[in-house]
Amino acid sequence: MRTILCGGLLVASASISDAAFRLTFVDLGGGGGLSGSPIEITSGVGNFYQDAAGDNYAPTAADIMMHPSLQWDSYIAIDSIGPSTPTYTSMAPGGSQPPGFDANNGHFDTVGSLEGGWSGDAQAVGNPLFGGSLTAFFAQLTVPVGETVSGASVVVTTTGNLPGNSGTRTLTLDGAPNGRLCGISYKGDTTIYGDSYYCYIYEIPAPGAAGVLGIGMLGMMRRRRVNS
Repeated sequence: MRTILCGGLLVASASISDAAFRLTFVDLGGGGGLSGSPIEITSGVGNFYQDAAGDNYAPTAADIMMHPSLQWDSYIAIDSIGPSTPTYTSMAPGGSQPPGFDANNGHFDTVGSLEGGWSGDAQAVGNPLFGGSLTAFFAQLTVPVGETVSGASVVVTTTGNLPGNSGTRTLTLDGAPNGRLCGISYKGDTTIYGDSYYCYIYEIPAPGAAGVLGIGMLGMMRRRRVNS
């Protein structure tokens, strides 16, 4: 009886892990054939915090040790874990498309709006911020205290090993997902440099996998009642 129960739980676990995905491209519009919409400060008048020692890409752990304020710099990345810390270096994107991010002394072209597209390859990993859902990190944005960020049509490209887990889909920042497996949200943190938002693409577990897990747990409860 115990062997059957363990087998049922292993099947549920395998079903969930089969939905793994990789984040390969983020599209926030702005020309060059891009179709998404920018991520902007909600009021439309504030500026993203851009540290004097930083640029558009993730600082290294060594950089943050030398310039502690870099930990709250605004930057883009495609990374499994993110963001960078004094002990962790986030991965930078593999490349970017127009309008690019090299204007304004290496900072975002528009001080209160992030647009453009960038590519990379990050394996999603379980994240307790989203109930253990698989997660990939793509940006850190620090804004004036009390502000928030919004993005109506963030377009992402993912690859995976299940139907519906590969392809391009449009998502709303911190809103309902348009796609079976992916959502988008952020974790906030108030600092002396403003409110820092760590932006993530995350997976919503497939209903079928959750159902298998529920059946396994129900079977365990029934067997315990019978044996008690």
